[in-house]
Amino acid sequence: MKKFGILTFHRADNCGAILQAYALCEILKRIYGENEVEIIDYRCRAIEHSNSVFPLEFGRRFPKSLLRSVLRLPITMRIKKPYRQFRQKHLTISSRTYEKSNIEQAAGQYRNIVVGSDQVWNPFLTGGDTTWFLPFVKDAGRRHSYAASLGSEAAFNKHRNAIAQNLKNFGRISLREPIGKEYFDSSRVAFTRHLDPVFLFPAGHWLSMAAHRTETKPYVLYYEALSAHGLYEAAREYARKNRLKLICISQRLRSYPGSERRFFLSPPDFLAALAGAEMVFTTSFHAVAFSVLLQKPFYSETIDSKGKTNRRVKDLLCAAQMSGRDIALAQIPGGGGAAAPAWEAAGAYIERERASALAYLQQMGDGRG
Repeated sequence: MKKFGILTFHRADNCGAILQAYALCEILKRIYGENEVEIIDYRCRAIEHSNSVFPLEFGRRFPKSLLRSVLRLPITMRIKKPYRQFRQKHLTISSRTYEKSNIEQAAGQYRNIVVGSDQVWNPFLTGGDTTWFLPFVKDAGRRHSYAASLGSEAAFNKHRNAIAQNLKNFGRISLREPIGKEYFDSSRVAFTRHLDPVFLFPAGHWLSMAAHRTETKPYVLYYEALSAHGLYEAAREYARKNRLKLICISQRLRSYPGSERRFFLSPPDFLAALAGAEMVFTTSFHAVAFSVLLQKPFYSETIDSKGKTNRRVKDLLCAAQMSGRDIALAQIPGGGGAAAPAWEAAGAYIERERASALAYLQQMGDGRG
C-alpha cells in the first residue's frame, strides 16, 4: 500500500494542468519517498470528453461544435503525442485505470488520497462528478485536498449547496483561491489557502525542464487560454513600438494579424516560450504563474470578452502584489521597455507561502492535514 494517491487533471492536454500534476506528485515523492506516491489514473467522463478528438456539444450547439472539431482536428492530433510522451516520462501514474464505477477500489491501495490542484471542484468542468470530493474514502483522516480550485464564482454559486455539503467530509480544506469564502465562513467550513503546486519548485527546476530555445530574435509572447477583450491589441502595439517580433499561441480558430501564429505547444515548449520572451501577454492562470516564478515581465487581463471576471488570475495577481499587471489597471508603456514588476515583493510572498505549503503537505502524512 502506497502512502499517497493523487486525484488530479493529469489527463488533460493542457500545459498548466499537466505541470501542476507533475509538481504535486514530485514534491510529495520528495517528502515521503519515490515509491510512496503516484497519480491515480482516474478517467472522469467529462474530462475525457473535453480532451477527445471530437468534443461535441449536443442540442442547438451541435452544428457549430461539429464544425469547430473538424477544423481543429489537425491541431488536436498533433497535441496528443507530446502530452502522452510527457506523461510517460515525468508522471508516476497508477498501473490500474479507474472509472466512477470502480473508484472505491482505489481507497484500499493508498493510506491517504489527496485531491488537487487545478479546478477539480469546478462542476462545469467535471460534469458534476462527485468523485473529486473523495466520497469513496470513508475515513476522513485519509481524505485530503491541496490547492483545489472551485474555478469561478458562477460555478460555485450555481452548485454551492452541493459543494459545501461534499466539503463537510473533509477535516481541513486547502483551496487555491478564496472563491466562496463568505459562504464557507457562514457555514463554518474551515479552509486554508495554498499556492498552486508549480510554485513549490524554484525557477531553476522549471528551466531545467524547458525545451531548447530556437528563437533567434527578441519577441513578445501572446498566450491565450481564455477569450480576451483587448489583450491581443495591447500585445501587438507593444511589439510594434518596441520593434519586437510577436509570437501568438492560441488554439482558437480566429486570425491574429501582425503575429507569427503557433497552434501547438508541448509542456517543455511552453516553459521555453515563456523563459525566452521579452514580455508576456496572457489570459492563462499558469502562464501568469510561471511568468511570476521566472520573473518574466508580463501583462494579463482579468475581464474576458464577455465581461466575466477571471477570479483565478485576479486573485493570483492580488496575492503576489502584482495587480498592476492587469491591463485594466496598468499603463502599458510604448517604446523604451516596460516598468519592471515588483519582483522582490512577489519573491518574498512565494517563499513565505511555499514554506507554509510544505509544512501542510508534511502534516498530511502525519494525519494532521
